[in-house]
Amino acid sequence: MIDQALIELLRPLVHEIVREEVERARLEWRWQPAARAAELLGISEEAVRRRVARGQLPGKTVERRVYVNMEELDRRLGRLR
Repeated sequence: MIDQALIELLRPLVHEIVREEVERARLEWRWQPAARAAELLGISEEAVRRRVARGQLPGKTVERRVYVNMEELDRRLGRLR
């Protein structure tokens, strides 16, 4: 009896913790540094930087560091398939 009550008590807390972790992981994946994006795309880091600068890759520069929006890139690639 206590076990079932404990499960019901913890269910919303566990659900919230899982939701927060999934969101955190999604955000971590979203903005990848140029070096990691280059590795994933199979191109050089400089090529990533140039493509972000030209608008060919979705990204941004923050304090001279280039980040690629991998979520948007996934969407764009999905449309091309």
